[in-house]
Amino acid sequence: MGDVASQSRWTIHSVTQGNKKLKRVESSKVSHDGSREAVMAQGEDLPIGTIFKPGAITISLTVYEEKGTPEIDYLKLWKSGELVTFDREIVGGKAYQYIDAQVSKPPEPDGDNAGKHMFTVEFVARDVLPL
Repeated sequence: MGDVASQSRWTIHSVTQGNKKLKRVESSKVSHDGSREAVMAQGEDLPIGTIFKPGAITISLTVYEEKGTPEIDYLKLWKSGELVTFDREIVGGKAYQYIDAQVSKPPEPDGDNAGKHMFTVEFVARDVLPL
């Protein structure tokens, strides 16, 4: 059994935004809509196999709002529909690449009276590959 991961790093590869390590991401979540389900047949008590139902991979990033020029112009990515690639590295561990990702929901800002201003942006990716 290995050590528990304490950090991950995200890098974006984009034609318009460049290849950049993302330094303003507070949190991230990756979810898969695909599933594998049991197949039942008449007269059988146990499943006879499984089927794979494909689905999208969703990446949700919560990002600190910036005063000046942003690290990444997520709104521009949303409007252009540009395909980007993300690398997610578990520091000291495995790395994964999410390919053909596009912004699926534009940046949604959120702020409070304590000075914390964030936004959430969601991407949908075609596939994930181990690096």
